[in-house]
Amino acid sequence: MRARAARLDRLRRANITVYRLVPSVIADYWLDCTGSVADGEFLDRYMRMLVQEDED
Repeated sequence: MRARAARLDRLRRANITVYRLVPSVIADYWLDCTGSVADGEFLDRYMRMLVQEDED
């Protein structure tokens, strides 16, 4: 569980780092989810979706 949380934290920080270089969006076709990296609520929701998908 801890390793998963660490991976998600790294993914989140990587997305934010890319966004700082160039405005970016996440388009996850598998989860049917699209949103701006700048939208903190979207990013939180997306990370929760990844956890749920990983658990299924």
